[in-house]
Amino acid sequence: MTNSEPLKLFAAFTVYYLVERVLRHLLSRSLLTPDFLSKLRASRKEPAYFGIFFGALISVFSFPFCANAFWQYTPLPFLPAARLGDPLSLSAEICITSRGVLWVSELNRLDLYAGYVYHHLGSIVMLLSAFYLDALELLYLPLVTLVSEVPGDFVWIMAAHQDMDTRCIGNQVWGKWRKDLQAANVWVYALARLPSIPIIAYSAFQLTQTKPGVWTPEARLALLVWVFFVLALYLGWVVAYLKRQLQASQPPHAVSNEKGQEHYTDAPTQMLE
Repeated sequence: MTNSEPLKLFAAFTVYYLVERVLRHLLSRSLLTPDFLSKLRASRKEPAYFGIFFGALISVFSFPFCANAFWQYTPLPFLPAARLGDPLSLSAEICITSRGVLWVSELNRLDLYAGYVYHHLGSIVMLLSAFYLDALELLYLPLVTLVSEVPGDFVWIMAAHQDMDTRCIGNQVWGKWRKDLQAANVWVYALARLPSIPIIAYSAFQLTQTKPGVWTPEARLALLVWVFFVLALYLGWVVAYLKRQLQASQPPHAVSNEKGQEHYTDAPTQMLE
């Protein structure tokens, strides 16, 4: 690590904080009503609301940098990896730093939801292990696919408004938009995440072939075992998330109340990624 690396990390966390404060101020002054904000605070969801909103923006911001880093460093044999094994490019630094800062910064903002905390801690472990194993090339594709979080983030935001914003409570148009976005979220998430898993697995195998001087045979085996273990957990996470979203996107169904009378209710909404 060079002397400038801690400074870059410090600057990244500072920029995250300052931009989030500006975003919070702009939203609070222009789009969000005082009543909605007070309900967010009362429900302890205000940090989660702004964290998820800003996280969606970071996902969009980091996407082109992660895509460029994947193109530069991919070990896949049918793509040009001119920088394989080279020091991190600017795109790679921005991609990794933006995601790492986001995961760490969101831990206390989203601690109402244990699933978010587990997801972010697992992501941080994955990031650190890639540095330790000298396998950063395997990070860029999963980081590219994180742009698929954006529809789910806005489903959560829309649900928060539908629950607590008087402008949206009972608004059928708003509810229809949320359901449509929720259905689209399932497709976007599935198409982005599921195909990437075998590609990452193949990339790990290719990486051990293109960097033979980095690992001993035992180290290569350890890398592959670790990668496949992480991918198995990742696949389980993706499948579980898709199942929750499919359940939440189901149309209203009839249930019976205590008197045996039927009434309609929305299927259980799972806003957690």
